[in-house]
Formats: sequence, C-alpha cells, structure tokens
Amino acid sequence: MSSTDTAQGAGRNAGRVLNMDDISKLLSETRTRGDYDVVLDDFYKSSEPGIEVEFSGNLAGKDAMNVYTGLNNAKKKQDKDGNLVRPWGPQIKVIKKNFGGSGAEGQPAKDEHVFLINTALVEGVDPESETDDETPAAAE
Repeated sequence: MSSTDTAQGAGRNAGRVLNMDDISKLLSETRTRGDYDVVLDDFYKSSEPGIEVEFSGNLAGKDAMNVYTGLNNAKKKQDKDGNLVRPWGPQIKVIKKNFGGSGAEGQPAKDEHVFLINTALVEGVDPESETDDETPAAAE
C-alpha cells in the first residue's frame, strides 16, 4: 500500500482513504437510527410550508423510495402507549414525484424527488388525506 492510500498523519491503523463515491455507497447501504426523524423535525421547526428534501448528509446515496418511506414512518411513529411521537405528524405530507421517465430500456431515466408539505400552513388542503405520492387513487 502506498502512502497515497492511507490518511496522512492518521497513525499505524490508518486504512485506505475513501473517495466520495465510496462514501456515498456506504451511506446508501447504512441505516442510522433517527435520520428521518431529524429531517422531519427540522422541517416542522422551520415553519416553511414546503421543501424539497435534499439527499445529502445522512440521506446521501439513498433513493427516493427509501427517503419517502422513511419520512412517512417517522411522521407516523408511536410511543409504547400507541400515541404519536409527533402529534403534528399527520399534517405533514410526504410526496414523491418522478420528473423523468420510467427508467426502462429505451426510456429516459427516473428523476425522482421527495417533498415535505406542512398542510397546516397551506390554505385549502385537507391534512387528513392519505394520498401522498404520485400514484393516483384507484378508481372505484
């Protein structure tokens, strides 16, 4: 192993320096307890009516479906007595949208994004409605 493969000044136990691709891959495959809770809590405290979620920090390398599911689980999280940890959770909509193609062979790649909307800050929106993603409700 050459000196360029180890962290400078890190000592005898230093290993190979990771590049950003390595780091993104590791983060995308790693589950850290509370990552989605932090994003959701920060959004609520911001008093913004809506944001697009950035896939950076602990969400780096995660795909839109994992982020969408993780945020929905965080907003619905309950304590041991069955009470919502975030009483305001139901007023937060988690929306996943694809602005690209299907990603199938010969089709444009998916371009998926995740958004958070605080329905309590948006006039005319029912905070109790459950359709949060781009899939329309099935016709009856």
